[in-house]
This record gives sequence, structure tokens and C-alpha cells, in this order.
Amino acid sequence: MTTLAPPGYVLDSTIWPGLDALATCLCEELIRSGLPETCFCGVVAGEVAFDVTDDDRGVAWVRLVQAFPSTSFPSPVPGVRSCLAPLVAEVEVGVMRCFPAAKAGDSPTETQQWEQAMLQQADMAAMYRAIQCCYGKFDEFGIGTYTPQGPEGGFVGGSWQVWLSGWRR
Repeated sequence: MTTLAPPGYVLDSTIWPGLDALATCLCEELIRSGLPETCFCGVVAGEVAFDVTDDDRGVAWVRLVQAFPSTSFPSPVPGVRSCLAPLVAEVEVGVMRCFPAAKAGDSPTETQQWEQAMLQQADMAAMYRAIQCCYGKFDEFGIGTYTPQGPEGGFVGGSWQVWLSGWRR
């Protein structure tokens, strides 16, 4: 996933490498796990991290939720004491897939529900393994909760919450 910065950019050296590493681990683990291919897998910007296209393959993403100075991982340090504190990033790692029956407004069959639930759990486990592959690359690292999403709007998936600080090369 690593790309060169455009001329003149000075990239963040504390959070960006972690986002990039997590995205690489995620994309590789989804393939290694034999899960259906997604139409996008990588780092995204902004609050809304998915837009599943008409090809119904789904998306996998890593995004920055928030960043803050911290001297007691992963709690923010408010005020002037924060000037010299290292940055901590809260990151979201997610996969969202189309649920055709729900998207069409139909009531899904028992088999469709079963298959979608199995795929959602397989994605959850693959994301967890991907997150674990990056564990040793940071001074501080924490895995939070997995939050399932859907089937509103015809999409099912979920995301993990991760905190990281102190990228090690």
C-alpha cells in the first residue's frame, strides 16, 4: 500500500504509517482467508467509510477516527501539558458487503440470513487477524470492540476499533 508523498508534502510519521500498515495487513488477510474479493481495500478519509458499488463486492477500509496527545495510553491529555505528549490515533478497521435480499427490500430467506451471518463473522475474524499482524509495530497498541452494522440499506458488515501510538520502523 505504501505510496510516495506528492512533492512538497511532509507526511505524518506517527499515524500515517500505522494506517498504511493496517490496510496492507487487512487486504492481504482477506485474500489469504479465501473471502470474496472486495472492490476496494485501503485507507480512506472522512467519516463515512463505505460506498458499496453496483457490483456488490463490498469494501474493506482503514480510517482515522480521531488523534490526540496522550501520556497515559489511550487517554487524551487536555491543555498545555499535551504539547510534548505523543500522539495516539483511534482507528477503524472495517468490511461492508452488499446483502442483496435486504437491498431489494425482500425478506431474506433463512439460508440467505445464515450465509450472510457466516460471511460477516468470517470478515470479523479476518479483520482481527489483520489487526494482530500489526501489533508489534507500535510502542502502544490496543484493540477495542467489534461493532456489527446492517442490514439497513442492503449492507452488512462491521468494524473494529483500534488505538495505536509510536510507529516503529
